[in-house]
Amino acid sequence: LMAELPEDAGILCTHPMFGPESGKYSWSGLPMVYDRVRINDNETCEQERMPMSERCSLFLDIFSSENCAMVDMTCEQHDKQAADSQFITHFTGRVISRLNLASTAIATKGFKSLLTLRDQTVKDSFDLFSALYICNPNAEATLSKMRTAIKDLVVDLKSNKSKLHFNHTESSDEKKDDMERLSEFINKVSPSKTGETFGLATKLKQEGKDIVMTLCVGEPDFPPPKPILEAAKAAIDSGKTRYTPVQGILELREAIAKDLKTRKDVEADPNNILITAGGKQAIFCAILAMCDKGDQVVVPAPYWVSYPEIVRLSGAEPVIISRDPRKDFILSPIELSAVLTPNTRMIILCNPCNPTGCLYQRSDLEAIAALLSRPEYAHIYVLADEIYERLTYDGSEHISFASLPGMQHRTLIVNGFAKAYAMTGFRLGYLVAPTKILKAALKLQSQLNSCACSISQYAGVKALSLQQSELDPLYAELEKKRNLTVGRLNKIPNVYCASAKGAFYAFPDVSAYFGSNVKNPHDGSPIASTTALCQYLISYHGVALVAGDAFGEPKGIRLSFATSMEDINKAIDRLEAGLEALEIS
Repeated sequence: LMAELPEDAGILCTHPMFGPESGKYSWSGLPMVYDRVRINDNETCEQERMPMSERCSLFLDIFSSENCAMVDMTCEQHDKQAADSQFITHFTGRVISRLNLASTAIATKGFKSLLTLRDQTVKDSFDLFSALYICNPNAEATLSKMRTAIKDLVVDLKSNKSKLHFNHTESSDEKKDDMERLSEFINKVSPSKTGETFGLATKLKQEGKDIVMTLCVGEPDFPPPKPILEAAKAAIDSGKTRYTPVQGILELREAIAKDLKTRKDVEADPNNILITAGGKQAIFCAILAMCDKGDQVVVPAPYWVSYPEIVRLSGAEPVIISRDPRKDFILSPIELSAVLTPNTRMIILCNPCNPTGCLYQRSDLEAIAALLSRPEYAHIYVLADEIYERLTYDGSEHISFASLPGMQHRTLIVNGFAKAYAMTGFRLGYLVAPTKILKAALKLQSQLNSCACSISQYAGVKALSLQQSELDPLYAELEKKRNLTVGRLNKIPNVYCASAKGAFYAFPDVSAYFGSNVKNPHDGSPIASTTALCQYLISYHGVALVAGDAFGEPKGIRLSFATSMEDINKAIDRLEAGLEALEIS
């Protein structure tokens, strides 16, 4: 409201914390939350010539006269507390309702209370419940905490089972389960949803089914430039096939430092660069080196699927914050400030973004940097995942967050060679970090894989020596594919796709095509989520896409346009046909 309304417009935000059921008989004692966001007594209502503060008081008196509990609270505080109370209450009630539980002769008071909670929450419309999720940026973080809590509780139960000894003889299956018990660490890890989708598509194709599967993989469809391949072969032929220093060869670290200075205006000492086996390992080393139990890491959604999982492995809590597709998924300082706390250790900023293709402009980054420059946020680092930084469109320029004034010593840069040079199989990435953090990440890598592949490192040196003119034709072809993909998606009725200004992904909102009113025309089963929608599309229309649930945004699906024009057209033809065939009431 502050951004959209004129400066002389007064803003009073209110939320009666009760609805038709809870406030049916009386409002007495029920909370009425309000925030005088912008009240200027120099401006008066033209009709009544009444100061704004007085007009606000008249409105609030409606509730105070009914003995409501009046709560003066900022909008940010309200959203955080509502996500941890109101949303979680409704969510719990809805979960219980789906268990089809019923009272019995031995029902306890606690169980009856759960049934009462169920009955009260399901009386409210599902639209209200959805609004508590969609309109509150903290709701996704609360869901994330619930998932983690459930997963950890199951791990604790299974772990405790092996410690308890009851007077019964273990069956052979029980003994086998105990022998094959997995670690608590690995039980906290969820498999990659993109990998699952690709695996299912591969299986169906091997069974002889016609599946378009190239749009579910984040991999360029062009080969590495020929000089890179020649450099890799030369490294093999010249015997550069042995271990390298854990930190990586100096020649490559110097080339990276030069490239950062030349193209990004970032001063980096080669001693502050760690060569890793891909960008994912750089992220893993950075997060595990810095984060601990009790820390929070802000992960803007939609996010790359591995971010929350790696954060959880460190013991820290991923704090998920949703972004608006109508604003090109750009995270605003107001949205960010709502989730920052003294426990916030790090913010992950993927720019350009996987899976949305959004690209932060300089002004967007400067606004975030200005927020983080405030004294109360001086403890927060930014992990800048810039793996797609060369892939920008419409003449846009990528700005490295570390290049902003005062931000380099608080920024960890992650980059690599997989996306810009199509070197996905070379598994080559790097981390740029302050000295103490870099040494910690180096120590971790020394115990993981010793070093990145020597052959890949020499190929990386050659990649960084290529002229921009040698790469531009490859990127221009990707821009044409972006134009085709986004253009066609936005022509599908009730589908909205933000313009991807970077990377090679589109992330359309397809929420009009799933929900309680949408059915599979083949078997009548409900299409209740993007996961169900994508299962329907691959099973009945032969197109493999990745559901938005995997990326923390349940309204969308991800398409990679780093494939042939033929496959793009074929996939969108099948997507369009599949959506049109759905039975929507």
